[in-house]
Amino acid sequence: MTERGYIMLSYNWTHKVIVRNIRYRLWQEGYRVWIDIDGKDGMKDFIYSDMPNAVKHATVVIACLSKKYEDSPNCKTEGGCIGHYDKKRIPLLMEKDYKLDDWVVGIFVGRIWIDFSNVERFEANFQELLARLQNYPTLNPEKNNRIPANLPLPEPLSSNRNPVPPSTSSDPPATAPSVDTTDNPRSLGSEILGNLEGRTTSRPTRPSYKLTEREYASLLVKVSQRWKKFGNVHMLKVLLCDFNKIGITDIQNNNDEFELFKLLRGSGKLSPSNIDVIAEAAFLCGVGAIEEVILDKIPKYQYPTSNKEINTITKYRQNVIEFGIIVNQSNLEEIVKLSSLSCKNKADKWNLIFELELHNVLTPKNKESFIEMLGELENDTTKEVDALNTYK
Repeated sequence: MTERGYIMLSYNWTHKVIVRNIRYRLWQEGYRVWIDIDGKDGMKDFIYSDMPNAVKHATVVIACLSKKYEDSPNCKTEGGCIGHYDKKRIPLLMEKDYKLDDWVVGIFVGRIWIDFSNVERFEANFQELLARLQNYPTLNPEKNNRIPANLPLPEPLSSNRNPVPPSTSSDPPATAPSVDTTDNPRSLGSEILGNLEGRTTSRPTRPSYKLTEREYASLLVKVSQRWKKFGNVHMLKVLLCDFNKIGITDIQNNNDEFELFKLLRGSGKLSPSNIDVIAEAAFLCGVGAIEEVILDKIPKYQYPTSNKEINTITKYRQNVIEFGIIVNQSNLEEIVKLSSLSCKNKADKWNLIFELELHNVLTPKNKESFIEMLGELENDTTKEVDALNTYK
């Protein structure tokens, strides 16, 4: 084994297409990845050909969780090794509605997961995964990483496919469930929030509802608690800049999640009969733990599953969120310097982005000027520029 650490991918064959895409991208980013392919060690340059030793010596294990993963005897064995050796682990959620159960709870409960259930958000979620991997310096990714000769190009991702595992899998073949690619029918819901330029004028309607004041207050408290635990308060502040009725000074002066949600309520963007903005904000910012809170209060609520269903937040704001997820920290700090801004908390990139908005460096009107500024940096900023033009 070399001095460089490696990542182990633990998964069930049901999700082999997206897992192989993750593996290939990790190699492109300079990481070494151990993965079991066709029941054998797929990386011939590793000295660990058996799974228990691969787990034992891995720097971190990325576990792709789903009901199939939970039900698989082989995955359960891998999970047992992860727990036995107390390995660092990053759980990925491969199914939107999957809830941790059985043996999975004991090993992964309390871990902050990354939602890979929506292939349309693969790039944003992969960038979040890369950010998490920076916490493991012994992985030591190499810029000129040698991609193994036996590593095939991954199959393209598609939102309307769910491949059937091949018979060579160590798990019994599973039948791929049928996937409905049409839009889910939705009954008439509450009125559209806002009509600012950049928001869609037609929307998927949701079942009508109206919470009692007590239920509504409880929802805001629990949502705030989940955001505090699983989200980023400055990311929320960046998102709230989308609403003209909320003064940016009020946003600047509040660093408490509950107080920020109260600003939404006071602006009329949030009410007992319309909590869409919370659901859409949580979806865009990857705070998946809030979905459970909403469904507990409104069981029939139809939580967004793609950006096509976002109507309370402008396309521009969605692009800013994508930019914040993808942006390189050093590039962002350089932009702040070029803008002659003084920021106390430079380690939090969302705080830096908020400062750029606060001082009118990054706004809808001067987005093109901001993109030109990105182009002046020494580092490649192609991904950042593309992010700012994702949704049109």
